[in-house]
Amino acid sequence: MKHAKYFVKLGGRDIRGNSVLEAISCGTLVLIDPDAMFSHQTLIPKETQIKTIEDIRKKIQHFDSDP
Repeated sequence: MKHAKYFVKLGGRDIRGNSVLEAISCGTLVLIDPDAMFSHQTLIPKETQIKTIEDIRKKIQHFDSDP
C-alpha cells in the first residue's frame, strides 16, 4: 500500500476503518464516501469525499494535475 497513490472506497460492504488508517499512515490519499460506515470519519476532509464514479475521476484528475 505504501506505493499506492490513492485508496478508494465507494460502495460495497461496511469497513471498520483499519485500512483507511493504514493508507493514511503510508501517505496514500484516501478517497471515500462519507456515508460509508467506518469508525474514523473525522480523518476524511471534504476535499477527499466521493459519492460517484464521476467524483473519483474528477478528484484523481485534480490531484494528479496539482500534486
